[in-house]
This record gives sequence, structure tokens and C-alpha cells, in this order.
Amino acid sequence: TRFPCEGDYQCWSAPLTNLSDWCNEGTIYRRLQDPFIRRHQHDWRPFSKYLFALDVVQVGPHWYLYYGVGMSGAGIGVAVADAPTGPFKYLGRVTSPDGTILGEGRPLFTMPLGIPIFHKAGYPYDPALLSDQGRLFLYFGYGHCYVAELSTTDMRTLITSRETGRYVSPDLVPPVAPWKMVTGPSIRRIDDQYYLTYYGKRQGNNALCYATAAQP
Repeated sequence: TRFPCEGDYQCWSAPLTNLSDWCNEGTIYRRLQDPFIRRHQHDWRPFSKYLFALDVVQVGPHWYLYYGVGMSGAGIGVAVADAPTGPFKYLGRVTSPDGTILGEGRPLFTMPLGIPIFHKAGYPYDPALLSDQGRLFLYFGYGHCYVAELSTTDMRTLITSRETGRYVSPDLVPPVAPWKMVTGPSIRRIDDQYYLTYYGKRQGNNALCYATAAQP
């Protein structure tokens, strides 16, 4: 491929008893299934029409796939399947209760005079999901990291957090952190602790970082 993330999503699986024995389960979701990408597939800007990092979560009998559409400002897409190997069908976008798409119309960067200016604050990038004790949490961010709670009724509508009273939290990895958040949040619960991993940078160095909390 000419650019990163140019193709469709595929799935690989391995038995828990042998994590060196991987099997390709095939394509589980195609790029052109997304309505925004279909409309803009001939756009000359490559990173406005590609599927970026995804996450998959099981809630009840179904599996839900969450993904970002490049740096386009098209929000976070959601697809659903009956198995983790798909095939997934497009379900919709993550939205506020009034139907406004999270981050809609706000691309990651604009280029006045040909110079890129990044708009990182609040940008819905690299979604990660956690289903925990009957609640569904969405983590995302570029240069920042946020958490929002989603309705488990439709799996894509933001609801007010009982902890913060907001749809989207303040930054979970503040700028004063020794390793600054870049991209790639990933969340898991181990026993009674929550572990948030992310790609971080410090003084030109790169690292896979993690932070812990007692609540999601």
C-alpha cells in the first residue's frame, strides 16, 4: 500500500493454549462499508478516508467494533456482529443525545498557507472500549486522553457521567505528566485496578506507558 491504514479490517485468532499459532480469519469489515468513506473515496487527501486504529468489545450476545476515520473529523464509527470474526455491519456514529456526531466537522489538522495546524484537544482518535459492571466506557484522544460513557441501549449515544456530570471527561493524562500522551489508549481491568496504556513521548524518546486508577 502507498499509505498506512489503506485497507480493510482483518482478524487473526490464536488458541489461548498456544499464542504462537495464529490463523487469519479474513476480512471482518470493509472500508467502503462506512458511508463517509464511500462519499469521499475519491478525495485526494489519503488520511481523510482510511480506517485508523480500532477496538472491539462484547456486550451481551453481540460484538461491537469502534473505529476512527483517519484525520477527517468524521467522528467514531460503530459496527456490530454476532461473533468477533464478523462479518460486521455498520451501525452508526458515536453521538450526543441530540444526534450531534462526536467531533464532527473538526479535522485533526488544517493547513492555512500550506502549514499544518493541529487541533488535538477533544479530537476523537484511536477509540478504546471497556465494558465494566453494566457500563460502557469509550476512551480516545490525540495528544490528550478522554473517557466518555455510552448508552448500553444503542451502544453509541453519549450519556452524562455520574462521576463528572459531563459527557466527556477532562484530560486523563495531563500535560505535566512525565511521559506525554500521544496516541493509542487501551484500557483493561485486572482485579480491582484499571490499567490505561498509551504511546507516550518525553524529550524525543518514545515509550509504551501505563497509568492506573481505582475507577474507570
